[in-house]
Amino acid sequence: MKRILFPTDFSENSLNAFEYALDLADNQNSEIVVLHTYDSIHLNSGQISPKMFDNFKQNIDLKELQGFKAIAPKFHEIAIKNNLNHIKLEFILEQGELVSIIKEKVVSESISIIVMGSSSNEDANSSVLGTNTYETIIQTSVPVLCVPPFAKFEPISCFAFLTVFHPNEKKSLDLLLDIAFRKQIKVKCIYVDNKNEKYHNVLDEWKQHFDHDLIEFVVLKDKSATHAVKEYLLNNEIGMIATVKRNQTFFDSLLNPSFTKALAKNIKIPLLACK
Repeated sequence: MKRILFPTDFSENSLNAFEYALDLADNQNSEIVVLHTYDSIHLNSGQISPKMFDNFKQNIDLKELQGFKAIAPKFHEIAIKNNLNHIKLEFILEQGELVSIIKEKVVSESISIIVMGSSSNEDANSSVLGTNTYETIIQTSVPVLCVPPFAKFEPISCFAFLTVFHPNEKKSLDLLLDIAFRKQIKVKCIYVDNKNEKYHNVLDEWKQHFDHDLIEFVVLKDKSATHAVKEYLLNNEIGMIATVKRNQTFFDSLLNPSFTKALAKNIKIPLLACK
């Protein structure tokens, strides 16, 4: 059975993102591993005695454990509210650095995808994805579904897959189509022609390879890929964006602050970063 990792800080953003994790788990017949981490304690020997340090650490660990036990029923309540209480939930509490623990859990827990809520407490020049979300995307080997701040879950009727028609992207599009076909979700495969390139041969090959009524290929002409994608998303009802992080230049352009802020403020739909 596939397993979804859901890192959480118990914030409202995170609880909203959990509905996306539940929907994906239902679609993929998956279990959800709910992960909460907390920071290590940094004190030197001049500040506190070893015995006092041990007592202090035990109290911190106990407080975190009690908080974790108190919030866990909330996730079950959300599952019941969405008629998805058949999905198995597993809870993990660990002390340490979030991204490092996520990377370890991807391997030890046989994780196939990560779902996480993005931060809303970033400075004016940063991406609303937040540092932890961005680093998780870059450093892990599985797809990451990033849910923007305060996004409210709605059943998805259409995906947008952003492509440069690289052969390595076909596996990621297959993943998206597997999700889409189970609930008859339309997929818009979007290519931005910003250099008047000759793409017709490869486009025809992709159309033959992905021959299905649910998929439509869209070519946008614009000097700016991010501007073209932003305008398309604003003018079309898209429930989720997907792209491949392997295409570093295009992927990074989609994660710049202006695009992700527009995504969160004006569009409020999640981004699936495929491997």
